[in-house]
Amino acid sequence: MKDRLFRDLNAELAGYMREVAKGTNCRHYIQVLNSVSPIGTSNYTVRGFGILNQDVVLGRRIYLYALAFIRIFDGRDFSVVRQSSALINVHHSLVVQRLLGRQIGGPYRELPAESFPTRPEDAADNPALRDGVRAMLAESLDKTLPLMLGVRPAARQSDTKER
Repeated sequence: MKDRLFRDLNAELAGYMREVAKGTNCRHYIQVLNSVSPIGTSNYTVRGFGILNQDVVLGRRIYLYALAFIRIFDGRDFSVVRQSSALINVHHSLVVQRLLGRQIGGPYRELPAESFPTRPEDAADNPALRDGVRAMLAESLDKTLPLMLGVRPAARQSDTKER
């Protein structure tokens, strides 16, 4: 019991990353994990990647979500440099998004009701759902990582053309 109370989680994370990155020499290492979010104002939560069937008063709402948590480690001492939830809307924190009425804190999109699979196995085999989760994850990493690393995104050609 004593070991659980006085654990050094930062040292454990650093040790884990040292082991994973053994033999490499990078400036930073990035760890992407599942994140958790409450659903609306309820006590229920969703975790990681998936599809949610939410029964509401006038029918049902279907949400596809891709919730990720990012940790960036220093490549020399493996200390945590930054950590954050991956976001698509980087202009508002998760708290502000919740206050604005977002149903899930993090990347999600509403789907037509007929999108919900009749059997769980159907969800894993559905390319539209799989590709939707991949697209949200890629978009959230593309938007969140540059902010975390302090890198300015490259200008698009359309932004640099003279008018």
